[in-house]
Amino acid sequence: MARQFGPSEIEFADPATVRIHYTDGELLAAGLVSGSTQEQRLGLYRYDEDREEWIKVEASVADPDRNVVSGTVTKLGTIGVFYEAPGAGQLFSQTMVYPNPFRPHSGGADDGDYTTGVIFDLLPVGLSRLDIYNLAGEWVASLGKAITPTGVAGQWRWSGANDTGRCVASGIYLYVMEAGGERRTGKIAVIR
Repeated sequence: MARQFGPSEIEFADPATVRIHYTDGELLAAGLVSGSTQEQRLGLYRYDEDREEWIKVEASVADPDRNVVSGTVTKLGTIGVFYEAPGAGQLFSQTMVYPNPFRPHSGGADDGDYTTGVIFDLLPVGLSRLDIYNLAGEWVASLGKAITPTGVAGQWRWSGANDTGRCVASGIYLYVMEAGGERRTGKIAVIR
């Protein structure tokens, strides 16, 4: 999502605040989940014509309640909103799993459904394992089968089904993730 703000050669002595509004439809078209923690990772970028690249606007802030991303600039031009994907070498301590609990039949925007699934976000580069088990220790879903990439770097989606495509029952499920010799485990509640 990008907007043009005046000619790019205009420069201010003092910073000016730029706000870009986005819609839930634009988020969904970009493969992001509206009303989720993904919106917190939206940032403003200004296109630098001399360098021919997008430069992050310092101190840009997303306001998901108002669907606005704002930041301060000293130069006008093309300003865009981008999802800030995780960087190389990131640790599991920054990983987010949502919605949790996963309530695919509730109809609530923050509860998920079978289309959006459960999102594993901000995963480290080099993810080698992401498996889901039931409390009996039985393997339910695995990376590349019922757990698929969303198209956003560092992000995978579990559909709420097992590897054969059958929706799982309500209950607590355990996930195990590994990357670069590091392991993280956690729980996901599914309420159907």
